[in-house]
Amino acid sequence: MLLGSISTSMPLLLPILSPPTLPLDAYQGIFQNPVHGTITLFEAGTTLHFDMVSTTNDDDNQDLHGIIGPWHANTFAVFEVPLLGYKDYESPVMMFEFFLSPDGCRVDGFRAFLGDDVTVMVFERKV
Repeated sequence: MLLGSISTSMPLLLPILSPPTLPLDAYQGIFQNPVHGTITLFEAGTTLHFDMVSTTNDDDNQDLHGIIGPWHANTFAVFEVPLLGYKDYESPVMMFEFFLSPDGCRVDGFRAFLGDDVTVMVFERKV
């Protein structure tokens, strides 16, 4: 878990359109994509952090960490990614859209949208 120079608390006034359908701890876990690697979501302070470990070791695929938070229902915004120099709490372009089990009680994975409206990575719950 790399917390580095990122925030451990969220700004007080975020433009959340509607709250998540599950408690924040339900979104924590280890999620995997066979091409892009593993993302671990964990709570630190009052924020939900992610660590992404890439499956490849080339210069284009670096391990990343950052902060996500509720944006609209089961879509969370990526607010900070220090390695990329990214920090946007007002109009973030990177999103994690969580999908739930058929009964709606468990997060089964998420689609990561990286801001270009083209790149979508699907991560499924490993643990």
